[in-house]
Amino acid sequence: MEKRVVFPPNFLWGTATSAHQVEGDTLNDWTEWEKNGGSKHLSGKACNHWNLKRFQEDVERMKVLGLNAYRMGVEWSRVMPKPGVIEQGVLNQYRQMLMILQQAGISTMVTLHHFTNPTWFVKSGDWTKTSLEPFYAYVDATTKTLADNVNYWNTFNEPLIMVRMGYRTGQWPPGKKARIISAFYLRKRLAEAHNEVYKIVKRNTGRPVGLVHNFTSYETAHGWLIERAIAGLQDRIANRWIIEHTKNDFLGVNFYCRQVFNGFRPLPASRLGKRVSDFGWEISPQSLTMVLLGLRRYNLPIYITENGVADAKDKLRADFIREHVQAFRLAMRAGVDVRGYFYWSLLDNFEWAEGYTKRFGLIEVNFETQERRIRPSAYVYRDIIEAGTNS
Repeated sequence: MEKRVVFPPNFLWGTATSAHQVEGDTLNDWTEWEKNGGSKHLSGKACNHWNLKRFQEDVERMKVLGLNAYRMGVEWSRVMPKPGVIEQGVLNQYRQMLMILQQAGISTMVTLHHFTNPTWFVKSGDWTKTSLEPFYAYVDATTKTLADNVNYWNTFNEPLIMVRMGYRTGQWPPGKKARIISAFYLRKRLAEAHNEVYKIVKRNTGRPVGLVHNFTSYETAHGWLIERAIAGLQDRIANRWIIEHTKNDFLGVNFYCRQVFNGFRPLPASRLGKRVSDFGWEISPQSLTMVLLGLRRYNLPIYITENGVADAKDKLRADFIREHVQAFRLAMRAGVDVRGYFYWSLLDNFEWAEGYTKRFGLIEVNFETQERRIRPSAYVYRDIIEAGTNS
């Protein structure tokens, strides 16, 4: 058994997914991108999580693991397949899914935008050019329908990652490279869009609303002045800017890795530590503590909305979870208001450009048969939850 450390009452112990990565049979800009060779696989059926029977079975597995929270997404292209057209039947199914979670005693956190866009939206321009009124209409309809079934709302998931991958490196749709002016403009527009969505969600639901941002710990190899200056500047641009330009009731913290500056340049992950994931990312739980300590200045509740490891053989995941729980526990002892932890991910899923080659799931998925198997590390997480719950 894990050593008993009692967490605050109502602490959320959860896991997370996104709509496109698990639902299956979506039709959006990413499915088009996949067809054009932008991913190692087609998303196809994914985890067939849109199937209500399959979804119910996955909720039963959540209960087996002692989870009391689930972060999931709503797929804009399902809800609004054409401009201004709301598929109420789709929203009713999302409500059914959320009710299944509620009946299981599982709190719900819902993300309104997790990278994917309807094809009609991108064909009319993109996020830098198109009117955002259809997006706001989607948010309005969705939040009105699901108002009684969602405990916490996320506006955007990692908007600056979308900017970097879609407009700087070209690895994600719309596949534009080195569009620096467009990228800076889009950062500003997404911050403004978040603030508008925040107002819509608060008006329709009254529930807490927060942006989900990917935080990186920017560190130095030697502590040299130039390294500290570069790391500090990068922290301000990549971590702090979006928070300081948006209205939030809480912060959603996604954390996966750190970046260490050796002089003017960051060190490659292969030179940072001996333990790396299947993605090649260094495992650095102490850096999560550093990120959280840096967020004390905002005096906001924090939910760790994603934190996970690609580990197909399940050799690293148990220690990864133990060490990252200890890392945010240290931050809590230092006064950081952490109220929940969502491991990424519940299921092996479609990992964007990597397709099905990277396995993050507490639950292993056979994508040919849709069979599931709870991994041994998931039971370690269950034991941590049991040890940390105030009975």
